[in-house]
Amino acid sequence: MIRRVPIFWDASNYYEKGTRYYAIKGIDSGTAIAVEEQQDMWVKAVYLHEAPFHWTDILPYILMGIAAFVLFIVLSLRYASKKEPRQH
Repeated sequence: MIRRVPIFWDASNYYEKGTRYYAIKGIDSGTAIAVEEQQDMWVKAVYLHEAPFHWTDILPYILMGIAAFVLFIVLSLRYASKKEPRQH
C-alpha cells in the first residue's frame, strides 16, 4: 500500500517540480519514498544525503534582520522626535 505524504525536503535534481511522492508502507519516509514516474508506475527513491547549503537558505533570516533593524530605526526616530520640545 502506498499513501501520499507531504515531503518538505524536496531536493531532487532528477525529477521535475510537482512530481508526486508517496510513503511506502513499512519503510520510514526518511529512508526511502515512492516516486510516481508515470500514471500507476512508481520508483523507489532512496534518501542519500542532505542538500548542500546555499545562501538562499538563510535569506529569510537576513530579510527579517533587515526589517527588524529598519523598524528599530523608525521607532527610535519617532520616540526621539516626541522627546524634543516643540517650538511654537
